[in-house]
Amino acid sequence: MPTARAPFPTNFSPLIYTNVLVPAGSEYGAGVAVAIVRVDGDLKYLPCGALPANHPGHFTGFLAAPAAAGQGALLIVGRGSRVTPVVEGGIPLVPDQPVFLSLTPGKVTQTPIDTMLHPGAMNLAVGMAVSETEMVFSTDAHVQIGG
Repeated sequence: MPTARAPFPTNFSPLIYTNVLVPAGSEYGAGVAVAIVRVDGDLKYLPCGALPANHPGHFTGFLAAPAAAGQGALLIVGRGSRVTPVVEGGIPLVPDQPVFLSLTPGKVTQTPIDTMLHPGAMNLAVGMAVSETEMVFSTDAHVQIGG
């Protein structure tokens, strides 16, 4: 018996954490991969990358719109949501190929990270390319905020 699957949504269910802000002196564009990290006791959005210093274990989602210092940010976090991510090197995505967090914080790549060259790096697949500019988000954010 064939299995049916609903088509990928063209919209998304955005999420905003009202107690998480963009750090002072920072401004992020739409499509940046972010993590939610505690900085000096406060929760902040930080660009997320594959290296341990860039919090891949706290990857949360992608910014749906630009966000400036001191603001909350609208995030795309839902599995199946279409995202136009910031791609390493600005090169087009190859449809039907996986997308990973990049070594550059906030960006994605379709080249898996060579963990022999980058010890401790995390090969975190975050979705699948559906066009040269879009991907379908395939992870679920599980963020515990508070104690």
